[in-house]
Amino acid sequence: YLTVPEAWRRRRLRIPEGLILRYGHVPDAERIWLGPVPITKPARAIRDMIDTHLSPEHIERAIADARYRGLVFGDEADQLEARLRDSQRT
Repeated sequence: YLTVPEAWRRRRLRIPEGLILRYGHVPDAERIWLGPVPITKPARAIRDMIDTHLSPEHIERAIADARYRGLVFGDEADQLEARLRDSQRT
């Protein structure tokens, strides 16, 4: 998955097989840089996974891994778990 600006929706992009584009805005506060490439912070990436309805087991594992590695902390991880539970009810 790759999130690109909403304005890019009108562009005629050649999208490689296996890549799924999402259109939207990622605020600076939710991005970090990996070398020359901006990437979403772990909590934002997990929220996107929840919103895309990926497998709950994968999301639960991502939250646990992020918590273990210190990439998300108490309240933030709890909020992600609550969002996942809420998404499974609908």
